[in-house]
Amino acid sequence: MKHIKAHNVGFLAEKWNVKPIAEFAQQHQVGKGNTTISTENGTTRVTFHETVVVAFNDKKIVLDSGGWLSTTTKTRMNQASNQFDLGYQVFQQRGEWFVFYKTQTVKFKDGMVLPR
Repeated sequence: MKHIKAHNVGFLAEKWNVKPIAEFAQQHQVGKGNTTISTENGTTRVTFHETVVVAFNDKKIVLDSGGWLSTTTKTRMNQASNQFDLGYQVFQQRGEWFVFYKTQTVKFKDGMVLPR
């Protein structure tokens, strides 16, 4: 397992041994099981089961678990980030979800918006 240096991701990443996005996602592309990718009016949506877990356009990225804080939901979010070069990483520590994006780590919240 590779560890990202603290100066790249902030003090929390080193403390929690955050993995690089590509390694964390386990695959380079969004999984096919129960997952669809669609684009309409400039917004791409990654839907897992019936929940749009990632929606993005040229201005923002929206993350939403739909209340399903599962390993697979996290994996789909990270796979989308990797496949579409969105630059965020969702990870879990001690039962809580966090997002690393642009040198900052913040607590995950359904419907959270990451500016591009």
